[in-house]
Amino acid sequence: MKKENQNNLTVNKMNEKIKEALEDYSIAANRVAQLWCRKHNFEFSNENWVADDAGGVLFASDFFVDMASIIDDLKYDAPEEEFEKWYDYCIDIREKGYYTPTFRHWIKGCPRLSDDELKALKQDNEN
Repeated sequence: MKKENQNNLTVNKMNEKIKEALEDYSIAANRVAQLWCRKHNFEFSNENWVADDAGGVLFASDFFVDMASIIDDLKYDAPEEEFEKWYDYCIDIREKGYYTPTFRHWIKGCPRLSDDELKALKQDNEN
């Protein structure tokens, strides 16, 4: 067999393996997202992935959430209410130009604005 034909076969086999791995990831992402939605009493549908990209960003019950945050929520068994606290906090501080913590950092206790500082930010926003 010519070297060119061998290279084509190798590339085709690699493409098949990549395709199979991505299909496996999509199935796993749907399973993980479904469990996460169940934890938070959100409805899940495979159609909730933004741009039909399973494992990317999920839209569930008015929240846009990335796969890393979903995994961290389940992996670290975060208290159910922490997700919404983090999400709201991120929206509030992002509007003022602050960097937002990842959900993993949030549940691990990263530094954050106090309730009084957050309240002052919101009042500044109203003025």
